[in-house]
Amino acid sequence: MSASRPLRFLLFLGLGAARTAFGQAEPVPLDKVEEGVYSLYEHEKLTEQQRRGAGYFQTTIVELKDGHFRYWFRSDLKGLGEEPAYPLTGTYKAEGGVITIEVKTASLTINPGQPPRDFYRTEKWQVMKYDGQVLLWPVMLRAVPIVAGRPPHNVLLRTTRNPEEIWKQEG
Repeated sequence: MSASRPLRFLLFLGLGAARTAFGQAEPVPLDKVEEGVYSLYEHEKLTEQQRRGAGYFQTTIVELKDGHFRYWFRSDLKGLGEEPAYPLTGTYKAEGGVITIEVKTASLTINPGQPPRDFYRTEKWQVMKYDGQVLLWPVMLRAVPIVAGRPPHNVLLRTTRNPEEIWKQEG
């Protein structure tokens, strides 16, 4: 029985060393919103030089400040209708560490002679911490695992970069 104690201790040390060597296995949900600017994780992990030469298929930026949001979105996949002018603005709702915003996705004329109809979608993110960094993780992707130390696409990483500069650079 006493021989199992050193074995458990060695196992504990080994697991701790593995976590340190290979990084955090899973993101940890936070119970409060951390305001700031967030941009796509994979874009924020590029160096400045890599960003200059990159071709972007999607740009997503969220700025949270004093209970308000500014939101930018661009994609090579275009829908019907006229895209809104970015940034979109409004107030966000926070329930613990989950934020919800309503964003206009398009204006579309359904009946000729009638004014265009606006279409909206609800975006929800869970504020998470992963490898010491704060993320906005889309609630709909919460079950998607981290692969090779990288969160799935559409996860946003908190950045110190200016949102207008990100939008201009990735345009």
